[in-house]
Amino acid sequence: MCYWISGRDEIACPGTTTPDRLRAFVAEREIPFGDEIVRQAADCLDSPLAGGSAMGWITLTSFTAHPHRLWALLDYAMHFAQTDAELELIAINLAEPMLGHYGSLMVHFEQRAGADPAFARMLTGASRYRMSDDVWRRLRRLQAGVPDPLPCGIRAEAGDGHMGHIPSARERAQADKGLYRRDAAGNWRMRSGR
Repeated sequence: MCYWISGRDEIACPGTTTPDRLRAFVAEREIPFGDEIVRQAADCLDSPLAGGSAMGWITLTSFTAHPHRLWALLDYAMHFAQTDAELELIAINLAEPMLGHYGSLMVHFEQRAGADPAFARMLTGASRYRMSDDVWRRLRRLQAGVPDPLPCGIRAEAGDGHMGHIPSARERAQADKGLYRRDAAGNWRMRSGR
């Protein structure tokens, strides 16, 4: 819910409380959330770390949440996406940092894109960010196969080398570089020393 209000000026009405704005949003979208979920979302938005901003909360979440939680948020956001602008928000604020930080999840992105044209289309809005060379090539290949890419996307003719200067040499070689890493059994664990 916090995710969707990020670009909504009419939700940020002066003189109303965050829970009131979220209740109005939930009613408008006919989202089946109870008052407890609305209160939890309001607490997230009003936290000092989010700075009262939905975009602040999204940014914080994309950098700190467990990869499984990020995937669940991505899945949920896709369920409610209705416009190109919303798909662009998902691409830029969730898919892009996820693939930059947890590139080994690319196989899940590829599988979902193969089964869900809207998901594949959403991915056309993602830029390189911190993606490894392998993840970026795979994403570019996927993007090139989408017949109706998002208007904000990098066109196929730009090639795989587009934005290659962005990540460092280490980032270009390493797929997983986020707050979590996989242990020997393949489970995500928080990196030590952070």
